[in-house]
Amino acid sequence: MATRFVLTVAILHLMIWDCYAVSGVIWHKQQQKFVQLFSIPEFAALQQENLAKRRATEKPDMSGEVVKAVYYEEKNIVMFYDNDTKVNGVCGDLWHVLAEYLNFTFIPIRVTNRNFGERLENGSQNGLVGMLARNEAQVIMRSGFYPSRFDIVDFTTPLWRSRFHIYVRPKWQFNNTWVFTLFSWQMWFYILFLFIILSYVV
Repeated sequence: MATRFVLTVAILHLMIWDCYAVSGVIWHKQQQKFVQLFSIPEFAALQQENLAKRRATEKPDMSGEVVKAVYYEEKNIVMFYDNDTKVNGVCGDLWHVLAEYLNFTFIPIRVTNRNFGERLENGSQNGLVGMLARNEAQVIMRSGFYPSRFDIVDFTTPLWRSRFHIYVRPKWQFNNTWVFTLFSWQMWFYILFLFIILSYVV
């Protein structure tokens, strides 16, 4: 009984939130078992309605719009061929899949300078980010995540994450003059003065 109550509350919660859940279950009274929430026609209709609302704000068909993508040669990641008019590799193939799915014209641009971009004294950017800022390209085929570039670049969801650790072996150095750093020069002067005075007294 408690289980049915909890599930009923959960279903009502999902109904309030426009049925965005995709794996909810509900107790089917006639079948006397739990069934998928969206296998029931009423809930399936609500789900389709909400999906239609969300997809209306998206643009899955770019109608052949030209998208210029810039990057430099990087083995197995972005590799240019056919007079630098085509790309393959992990990110290169991904952009071809996106172009086919979203229906846009993909134009790769190869650069030889591997400078990703840095802010100059006048506030402008150079490198790949500078090409975006000057509207010479719309996307960078592969990019790291840099919060300092939020004003120019919109980042997508990361494809992968990587971490780097640097291990440094300590280098021991011996300084035989360390004893003189124990006291200030005034203190050493007093010690020397006291040593001289005591040597005469004794």
